[in-house]
Amino acid sequence: MTIIYLECGTTIRSSFNTGIQRVVRNIINNKKSIEDLSFVDECHLVEYVDQDFYILPKTTIAPDVVKADAVLRFLQSTNIFFKKKCNPHLHKIFKYILHGTYAELVNARIRWGHVKAAKKGRSELLKLNKHKTPSEAKKILILLDSSWHDDMWPRVSDFQKSGGFVYAVLYDLIPFSHPETVEITTRKLHTNWWRSAIKKLDGVVCISKAVQNELNEWQLKITHNKLPVDYFYLGSELNESDPVIKVLNTPSPFFLMVGSIEPRKNHSIVLDAFESLWLRGISGSLVICANNSWMSEELMERIKAHPQLNQQLFLVEKASDRDLVYLNKSCCALIMASIAEGFGLPIVEALQLGAKVICNDIPVFREIGEQNVTYFSFNNSHSLELLIEDHINQYLPTRELEKKWISWPESARMLGEKCLGLSIKNEVR
Repeated sequence: MTIIYLECGTTIRSSFNTGIQRVVRNIINNKKSIEDLSFVDECHLVEYVDQDFYILPKTTIAPDVVKADAVLRFLQSTNIFFKKKCNPHLHKIFKYILHGTYAELVNARIRWGHVKAAKKGRSELLKLNKHKTPSEAKKILILLDSSWHDDMWPRVSDFQKSGGFVYAVLYDLIPFSHPETVEITTRKLHTNWWRSAIKKLDGVVCISKAVQNELNEWQLKITHNKLPVDYFYLGSELNESDPVIKVLNTPSPFFLMVGSIEPRKNHSIVLDAFESLWLRGISGSLVICANNSWMSEELMERIKAHPQLNQQLFLVEKASDRDLVYLNKSCCALIMASIAEGFGLPIVEALQLGAKVICNDIPVFREIGEQNVTYFSFNNSHSLELLIEDHINQYLPTRELEKKWISWPESARMLGEKCLGLSIKNEVR
């Protein structure tokens, strides 16, 4: 008998829809695929809050809870900023005031959860360590979310002492390998959390073999104990159930970029290539879909002040899944120009919908895209420009691929299988 707990509290309290949140939502929406695995009897959703793990009810979190969490995160970031700007004595006072605010907000959030659960005829949120399980049951906690702001290690240790295994999903090591491309607060939270995690977990499941290889090299530098490591692949299908409500009406073939606007995504080199094409009179449009941006103020100004904006250059902010389905099915090709990624989710989403893909030539894109995508020379704007021109000349609206990527139910099942496999290795050890 095996019971699996999926930690997902950061995402369910957030309205963000960037890569990690999309992965978490798709995995928890397909947790039945984990429950259907042999020897898995139950799969529960868990959030870490108020210094403990809580098993979530099946209802969604109240909007007031989301608002409280947003304020809490703002106060945490303010505390980090204030620490840099004032003397230690003033910071102690400020921290004392904030500590009370943290407690009030967190308790309010838990109370809201209790009230909502009670209204639905459910009992109060249950602490993970109070969840009664048969003595022979194998318990696995999967840290699925980006909960790097949480010091959860005492409760992780308690879960392990009770006989459970704890595994974390690693999306990438970019804050370590390319720190200059990551916002400073996120970088510190991520790197500090993973330096602790590598010494306290029972294993790690990466989102690609490339990330697994990076982790195996990296963890030897951090600790002499080498954790069991495996990898799984992300799903690919987007939500096609709702009608498309936003359509870009451009007469020329368009190329699509999907992802946050940030330095490592390399939007500038793509825009350089298109500007060169436009100067030569070649018709082709660039559509940039981005829900967030950081460390890219100059690029955002360049895009929003561009003479081709809304003519051959389009910026789609807060794109929905149905927007992405339409755009992927209609585009000449998706372009992924990133200098570093843990996986490259837009690639498999585009392939699943029959789109052509052009990628920067980095190892993880070779691994994920294989022979199904076209690669341009690393960071070479002219190489990319030639490929774009070639795709325009050969453009066909749709095409069928011999190989399609896995679905999200298959991805969730693969994650469950890999964690079960790691738990067997841990028992042998």
